[in-house]
Amino acid sequence: MRHRSVADPMTPTAVSVVPDTTFKAILEEIVEDVVPHTLGLSPSALSVDVVDGQVTPSGTVRHRSLVPVLLRTLQQRRRCRGVVDRLTYEDDDLTRK
Repeated sequence: MRHRSVADPMTPTAVSVVPDTTFKAILEEIVEDVVPHTLGLSPSALSVDVVDGQVTPSGTVRHRSLVPVLLRTLQQRRRCRGVVDRLTYEDDDLTRK
């Protein structure tokens, strides 16, 4: 895994820039390891794409209430520059009476 350093014009120190492919691999590990254990979702039901640090999760989750949880989980990654939601759900458990 290669990282390249880019000098930040505001500070004399360098920051590490991680390629999208590496970042995507990190997110895929989250989908494979964390998502099934914490959210009870099948990793095969979800996919994650990364372009310029922008994360786009897609797939179907069981309950609508899981969508914001999953989005926050991905967005909290340090290298995430934003999340584009392409998730769908089977059951709208938020408006059910």
